[in-house]
Amino acid sequence: MPSAGVDFRAALRILAVLTLLATLLTAFGRTYVEALLPVYRVMLGVVQPDYRVRSLLIEGNGGSRIRVEMERQMLVKDAAGELRPAVVLGRASTQTGYVLLHPFILFGIVLVWPRLGCRSRLRRLAVSIPLLLLLEALDIPLALAGGIEETLSGAGQSGHGPDWARLLDGGGRYAISVAAAGVASALETAWTRAATPA
Repeated sequence: MPSAGVDFRAALRILAVLTLLATLLTAFGRTYVEALLPVYRVMLGVVQPDYRVRSLLIEGNGGSRIRVEMERQMLVKDAAGELRPAVVLGRASTQTGYVLLHPFILFGIVLVWPRLGCRSRLRRLAVSIPLLLLLEALDIPLALAGGIEETLSGAGQSGHGPDWARLLDGGGRYAISVAAAGVASALETAWTRAATPA
């Protein structure tokens, strides 16, 4: 019988944490995404060094998409088949909801991890914040870069490299958030052991 009470409390904690996270992300999600746009701009320059970001903005109904337009100087065949320098534009977009998945999954796992005291949960939360920033700095820029490559490949230009958009959309985004929660757990455990006198 005692185990049923423990399970009930754990279920209530999970429900409360996920409800709180969903409420916060719904209320402040757009502000969170807007705060990350400068990071995305910098990272797009890192993952697509041959391109220049012309525009990066939130658009759509209720700000449902992040759209980027990038340009690159390339040699392009004209109608006569001669190579001429030209500015090639690549456009891509992704859902803003993807940005909110990482804090929901990562913080959700960290905060509902079983058999932890409040202090351990707070330490894990603190450790997970830099991991969250790393995830956010990589995910959307890689997804948008993959979309740019796909656009150029479809237009017969020299798109190359891994298809990041497909990898992330195919479950990779969830996997790296869960993995980050595992890393946060391992780091917090190591932190606790190092701080505990022998």
